[in-house]
Amino acid sequence: MWAIVCLVFSYCRKDHPVKGTDSYQITIDEARKFFDEELANTTKLTKRHELMERPDWQHAAVKQAGGREVVVVPLVFKQDLTIRSNGDSVALSLQSLTKLLLYKKASDQIVSELVTTIPDKAFLSNKDAATRFTGMVWIEAWNGSAIGGNRYAADGSITGFELGAERWEDSLLKEADFEEQWCYVDFFYCVDASGYVTCRYNFSQAYRCGGGSVPYGQLPGGLYPVYGSGGGNGSVGSMPQPDATIGIGLNTVILAAPDKPIVDPYQYKRCFNRDSRNTYKIILYVDQPKAGTRALVSDDDGNTDLKSVKNDSKNFGHTWITFEEKRPNGAIVRRSLGFWPSTDVDLRSHAAPGILNDDGGRDYDVSLEIGLRKDAFFDLLDDCSLGNLERYNLNINNCTGWAIDKLYNNVSISLPKTIASWGLGRGEGPTPGNLGEDIRQLDLGSILYNSKVTSVKRDVLMGISLKNFGNCPISAEP
Repeated sequence: MWAIVCLVFSYCRKDHPVKGTDSYQITIDEARKFFDEELANTTKLTKRHELMERPDWQHAAVKQAGGREVVVVPLVFKQDLTIRSNGDSVALSLQSLTKLLLYKKASDQIVSELVTTIPDKAFLSNKDAATRFTGMVWIEAWNGSAIGGNRYAADGSITGFELGAERWEDSLLKEADFEEQWCYVDFFYCVDASGYVTCRYNFSQAYRCGGGSVPYGQLPGGLYPVYGSGGGNGSVGSMPQPDATIGIGLNTVILAAPDKPIVDPYQYKRCFNRDSRNTYKIILYVDQPKAGTRALVSDDDGNTDLKSVKNDSKNFGHTWITFEEKRPNGAIVRRSLGFWPSTDVDLRSHAAPGILNDDGGRDYDVSLEIGLRKDAFFDLLDDCSLGNLERYNLNINNCTGWAIDKLYNNVSISLPKTIASWGLGRGEGPTPGNLGEDIRQLDLGSILYNSKVTSVKRDVLMGISLKNFGNCPISAEP
């Protein structure tokens, strides 16, 4: 997401920074003050923008793009939308695709843009996405007014287009009364209803299918169109210098499909009971590649140097959440949920449809046990149970980022999200190694202060995570 944003940013900006000036520096505090004063109370022009509740400042970051600093902020939606591109069967979460960008112009004026990155079906299925992003990028103002869009083709060409209005008829029903050059993205609400995920069409967004193209080789050197992974192109300038993760080849399988996939999340979790007499807790487990370190990868011999790690025993670690309910009679219901890709993921593919897995009984190095009030517990459980509808992505939605974001979005528990990079700088994201060390250093009082939390306890001694317990009907734990 960030790499393609860099590309869009550099392509769209016509002014160029002056060497040696500080006018292009910006802090998160400056960006937040600008948002609160200039944008927060503006009237939203579209239904889609009305659903954008607030920027997620906790996970904002300052990045370098086009010779200047840019504050990149994820968004929290009142209710997430699932999108499906015109003629494309792949469904994606709008919240995971949209970011707010804030940066300074030469006049020291702060500018904001809302960027939505929509990969196409060919890219998501990894047919044409080995080295470059293919799909669309929408650029809009915070209130919903259109700025423009770019389409990135497999041959490297970039085509600009206009964004049209929202329409309230299913795009599959649109016929000759609309101009042929308009295409559509359809928006749906998806809910877990009695164990079956159902999606209801809501509206469509129009965009022009045509426009003038820009030769790929004219893009600024050092920037290349990738979606968190992939590689450069000789006509775009030199590749980044090798980093500490040079030992991870593009074809190295980072994560394989899980061994205990949860096909029906509703049946898996159905024993939980909403009852004020019960007590509820979760346990966040972290399996670090090497206990007590921020290592990205390790092997059975404990090697963490990527040139020395043995391929046959590489371990990248894992993060997952266990949910537990205890009833007054001592009966226990316990279920573990981890987020995985449904197929093998490497640095070329980096993404796959997500699938939940039963990670109970797995080795861990660090754990964080958090008692939750009933409503908070079920908000988190219900959201995590929709993992089979999400897209696994090594960079923007891996197992660790998924767990951190679920806790923040549903329970307002803010855990550090330390970012690591890998694969010659082609990817970056949160990792089990970093999260484990962050939890070891965490001030537990900051969590206990949360009104949704009843207790908190940390365990830094490695062990085996709790296994699932409690069939329907359930009995007291032996």
